[in-house]
Parts: sequence; structure tokens; C-alpha cells
Amino acid sequence: MLSHRFLPQCSRLLSAINTTGRHRTTSIQHVPKPGRSASGVALALSTLSVAAATVHSLARKDVYCDEKEHEFTKGGEWVKLGGNDEFENGEMYEMQVGENRKILITRTKDGRLYCTGALCSHYGFPLKKGIFLNDTVVCPLHDATFDIKTGEPLRGPGLDAIPTYKIEVREDGVYADLPKRSDLWIAKENVQGMAKRDPEDKRVYVIVGGGAAAATAAESLRQNGYTGRIIMMTRERHLPYDRPVLSKKLDAADDPSKLYLRDREFYAKHDIEVWTDTLVTKVDAEHRIVEIQPSESHNHPSEVTYDKCLWAAGSDARKAYIPGLNAKNVFCLRTPDDAHAITEYAEAGQRVVLVGSGFIGMEMASALVSMGVDVTVVGRETVPFQRVLGKKVGAYFAHMLAERHIQFIGGTTVKLLRSEAMEHGSYSEDSLVNGVELDDGDLLFADAVIMGTGAVPNTSQLTGVQRAADGSLPTDPFLGVQTADGSFSNTLYAAGDVARYPDVRTGEPLRVEHWDVALQMGRIAGANMAGKFRPYTTVPYFWTMIFGKSLRYVGSTGGKDGSNFFDNVIIEGDFKESRFVAYYCRGDHILAVATVGSDPVAVACGELMKRGMMPRTSELMLGTCNAQAILERVKKLDEVTKPRKVTPKTPKAA
Repeated sequence: MLSHRFLPQCSRLLSAINTTGRHRTTSIQHVPKPGRSASGVALALSTLSVAAATVHSLARKDVYCDEKEHEFTKGGEWVKLGGNDEFENGEMYEMQVGENRKILITRTKDGRLYCTGALCSHYGFPLKKGIFLNDTVVCPLHDATFDIKTGEPLRGPGLDAIPTYKIEVREDGVYADLPKRSDLWIAKENVQGMAKRDPEDKRVYVIVGGGAAAATAAESLRQNGYTGRIIMMTRERHLPYDRPVLSKKLDAADDPSKLYLRDREFYAKHDIEVWTDTLVTKVDAEHRIVEIQPSESHNHPSEVTYDKCLWAAGSDARKAYIPGLNAKNVFCLRTPDDAHAITEYAEAGQRVVLVGSGFIGMEMASALVSMGVDVTVVGRETVPFQRVLGKKVGAYFAHMLAERHIQFIGGTTVKLLRSEAMEHGSYSEDSLVNGVELDDGDLLFADAVIMGTGAVPNTSQLTGVQRAADGSLPTDPFLGVQTADGSFSNTLYAAGDVARYPDVRTGEPLRVEHWDVALQMGRIAGANMAGKFRPYTTVPYFWTMIFGKSLRYVGSTGGKDGSNFFDNVIIEGDFKESRFVAYYCRGDHILAVATVGSDPVAVACGELMKRGMMPRTSELMLGTCNAQAILERVKKLDEVTKPRKVTPKTPKAA
């Protein structure tokens, strides 16, 4: 068999990146220790500004986390944090309270103090390792962003607010009102301003889809004052869940309810109807009607007339035209049910062939090999991720495959999937594939095959709208869908994988299949459906975990499917130490950045991209700028450097 074995000797290209911050971790004492010193790092993040009642002087006055009352003193205590001069402007400090509780103290550049929980509400990562700017703090793992005044999640996968605590500046130091109850130390539902359902409000807003965009849109509607009826329609039998976990941890599908973003009680509490097992067959944009396929699993009406609708139906696995694809041991991973079916073959000694060397294929390879499965990866590209990350970074991941004895066969395609039934001229769905034949005639023995060959937007059900060449829905900056006459609707919106929106940096139409993008789009679409006028301005952010190494990716190269449209990749760092930054450039512009072992460089680059302040390609090549300089550049940002405005270009009709 001709096996592609691309094992380059990764050399040290530049000095390793030093991103270690100067955050202080200390224990809080009721009496300050003599000689206590302070240090910290101010890194940055810009987002929405929320009004708060604050005091700028350092006299005996209160500085509040927000305008609502804090009553922890009834069951808590005022704790001295230290002297006022120990907390420098523009810095953040993590402090330990007791044996296992921590708080985050932040001081803005104009001297305002705030106290919040120290951990991100998404996966519990320390926020002190992120960046801080403009009254917000961002987690470096997944770009989850929080308002330090209210704890409110503003961007990223953190749905719950981080706790906030009252803080005072007194003559003898800084004090925080900290609770004794353990439930007041954990993240809480972001129910701030959630409107209650008004029976007199007869409006009906329909959300088609049950993924990330649908979940955040439903909450955003209530958070932005909508009091009418909300109906979320999803063809799946599950509530919205954390889909990215499935390809990284197969056994998570054993109990899908643990992956739910919100439970049934949450949706019932806020009068959000979730119709599961509901297949939408048509959306008539002109007459504002949703048609539903009748089913024994529900008694919903066959038609629902809506006032506004969000199409957030996601994407479907790309179907390759390969004989034998319908065999029962050939899988695509989209749902918990798919993941559960795959686990039947995830046993030591089983042979699994993964078709596709993109993110799903590589994440599945990582998950399966940890379970003792014999894995082979087949891809069109010469190295994994070549289309998105280029050959240099792709070679790094190819080396990781080889180190784990995973065979990678690149530059080839699958000709057919062989089975015993095929020998008798049958392609029955009850047949079992036992081999994968490649285009050059080589045969790979297989107990199961997993297809990871991409996805296509699920939009065929809509009428009266325009579509791009890939089937996605062109939108305006407010995510209103382009209708048949070329105008943009204020009653039909799109979010997530289905939406092709104007890029905030260039104005060019862009479609991104990222979880973080879908979450934020849902928030913006829900706000605009509720009557706001908020453009979608988030720079795309993506993450993955492969063989224990975390990759962050921010930006977009702007080519087909947001990839393969860069002419140079500049690597800073060391592949051997799994610590590097890759800059994707076109001409003298940096379009995207990928990092491994270099947090929080990716989120810092995202902030500079929003403002049009990224360094030039020539600066990197001349050595006048590097990752550390980028962090310092972000540190100097303040509220004057808002994200720059662009004039979006009107998406062209397909």
C-alpha cells in the first residue's frame, strides 16, 4: 500500500513565545500583612459598555458591581482585600478566599474597582489568564467574555453570568462583601432583564433549529424585552446541547442530558416552547408560514403563522457519492445518537477508517486512539488541515499522528466501500462494510467507517429568499435574510452555519461553521428580532483539542469556506515544544492567526482585528513585531480605540 508519511523535521523557527503574565495569587487576610506587594498584568478586551453606579474617588465610598442590591452581609462578611494602593489601574488580580474559593479583582484604567468570580462559567478556567479591557474580561480558552460590572456573558460559549460581589474603598483599605453560602460562589443563569411572557402579547416568533444559535436567540429575545410567544422547532429529540463535545469525547453521548445547554425547567420558567422531533418542511418567507411534517411523536399543527422567524437549522453532513455509503457501519457524526452508535465500534483492536482530515476527522482520531482503536485517516490533502491551516501547521499534526501510530494516507479519495453483500451485487443498508478501496486501488480493512467530508447548509425548505452558490442565506449586518426581490427582510433572520454575513473587517460576504460564531449570531439575531439594531461584528473564533493539544484560531482568510486564500504563513515559536503562533497573511495583511500553547495571543489578536490594528506582514518578517509585542499593543488599548466601522458590501445574489 502506498501510504503518505509526511514526517518533517520541525526546526526552531523563532524564539519561544513568553506569554506568562504577572497576575498575583494570594490569600485574603482580615488583617493586611506588612510589606504586601502588588503586581499584575493588564491585557485587553473590548466589548459593549454597560452603565453602572460607580465612584471614582478613593474616599470612604462604595464602588458597586452594578446597580442592583447585594445582600451577602446578611449571610456573609466584609473581608479586607488589601490596601487601596496595592491595586493598580488597568490590572486584574486573582485572590484565594479560604481553602478552595477564589475571586477576581479588577481595576479599570480610570480607577474603578470590581469584584467577580474568578472562573469562566463555560469550563471553569481561571479568568486571570485572559485579557482585561473596557470593563470586560475574556477567557483565553474559548473567547467567553464577561462584563465585570454585572457578570453578564457578552460573547462566546459562556451562557451563565459569573457572580459579582460588592466592593468598597475605605480609609484603611479595600473590602469585599463575600457570601458564605456556596451557591453564591458559582456561575448563575444570565436572567438579568429576562422579560416575562405577556398573555396579551399575541405575537409569535418562531426559531427553526435546536443548536447553538437557536438556544442563544431564544434567551436573547427575552433578555431584550420580547414578551410574546417563542416556539423553537428542532428535528432532534434533544434540547439544545454542547455539540463540539461529541467529536472529542464519544462517551459523553451516553447521557445526552448532561450536554444540554439549558434544562427543560429553564425553558418552562421563561415560557420558551421547545418542540422536539419536529421536522419543518417549508418556510414561506412571503406569507410568513412555517409548515411542519405530521408525526406520531407530536400533535403540533401542520402550519404556524409567524410574525418573525429565525432560520438556524444548521448544516447536514456532506453526502459523498460512494458505493456502499449506506451500510449500517458507516457513520457521520452530527448528533448524540450518531456518537452513541460509533461507540459500539470504539473498542480495542477494532479497525476504524476516518475519511476526511479536517477538524472532525482529527478530533475523532484523537478520541478513538485513546480508546485503543486502530485508526487510519484518509484525506484529499497531503497533510491534515492543509486547506485551513496550511502545510506547515498541517505537518505538525501529521507528525502527531505518526507518533501515535495512526496511519495517514493523504492526497487520495475513496472509490468505494466494500462489503460481502457487494460481491453479490447488493448495496443493502443491512450490509456491513469490511474494506475501503481508494482511488489508486489500495484496500484498507475496516470494521467501521466514519465520514468527515464537510457539511452543507440546511436551507432547501425556504421559499422567497435568495441563496449563495453553496446554498447559504445572504444576510445584512443585522442578519436579516435577503429576499427574492433583493431586499433584506425584517421578519426573517438567519444565524449559524446557514448565514452568509458581511465581514466586519472587509464587508465581504462570509460564512463560518464555528460554534462560537453560531452562539453570538443567535444573541444578535434575537436582539434584532426584539427591535434592536445591532450589527454582527464578532471576529470568527474557533478552538479544538487534539491529542491533548489545544489549537485556537481567530479571523478568516476569506476564501471559499473561509480558507485557502492566503499566500504566506509565518510561524513564530517552536513546533517541537508545541508552542507556536501561525500568522496567515495575504500581501501585507494578517488575515487570521492560529496558536498552540500560546494563550492568550489568539483572543488578543481578535481584539486588534476588530479595530484594524493588527501588525503588518512586513513587521513580522522584519522582526519588529511578534506575539509579545501584540500582547503589549492590546494592553495599551482603552475605550477610545473602539472597533472600527466598515461599510458592508451588499451580498450578491446567487
